[in-house]
Amino acid sequence: MMAVNPEKFQAIMLGRKPVDGTSITVGNRQIKTEKCVRSLGVDLDERLNFDTHVSTICRKAGRHLSVLKRLAGVLDQESRMSIFRAFIISNFSYCPLIWHFCKVSHTRRMEKIQERDLRFVYNDKVSSYQDLLNRADLPTLHLFRLRSIALEVYKVIHRIRLHTFMICSLLNQAQSTSERHFLSKCLPLILKPLVKTLSVTLGHPSGTNCHKT
Repeated sequence: MMAVNPEKFQAIMLGRKPVDGTSITVGNRQIKTEKCVRSLGVDLDERLNFDTHVSTICRKAGRHLSVLKRLAGVLDQESRMSIFRAFIISNFSYCPLIWHFCKVSHTRRMEKIQERDLRFVYNDKVSSYQDLLNRADLPTLHLFRLRSIALEVYKVIHRIRLHTFMICSLLNQAQSTSERHFLSKCLPLILKPLVKTLSVTLGHPSGTNCHKT
C-alpha cells in the first residue's frame, strides 16, 4: 500500500462558525486547519461560499483577456473567438458543479467578464449581452452550470458512465438513510422542472423521460 505522507495533508473545518486554531493528528504530525484549501484546482473555503475560488478564476480570465488584447492587431475575429473559447471561458467551465451555488454577486461578476470578452472579440460596444451571446452561440455562464448539473444528475439516475456507477453503488448501500430517500424521492422532483426547461438544449424532445427512477 502507498505510504501516508502527512506533509501533503490539508485540513479544513466547514461551518458558519468554524473554530480557529484546530488541528488534526495524523500519525505523529499535527495538521492545522486552514480557512481555505486548494484541491484539484478548486479553492474550498471554510464557509463554502467560494469567494477565493471565484476571485481566482476571475483574475485568471482578466489576465488572459489582457494578453489577448495585446495581440488584437494580428488576430482576426475567428482567431480571437478560438482563443476566447480555449483560454478564457475554460476558467469558468472547470468543475462548475462544485462552486455553482456561490453568491449572486459572484455570478454577476463572472457574467460581466464574459460580456467584456465578447465585446472585444466582436469589437462591439453597442449590442446587449444577450445579443452577443446569441452571436457567439453561447449560453450565460449561469445557464451553462445549470445544464451541467442537469446532465450529471441524469447520468446518476440512469447509471451512465463509470463514475456514476460508483456514486449509485454508494447510494445503494445506504437504502435506509435520509440521503437515499432524498435521491429516490426528492431529487427527481427538483430535476423535473430544470430538465423540462432545458430539454431543447440537452437534446431531449421532452423533459418528462429524464427523471424516471
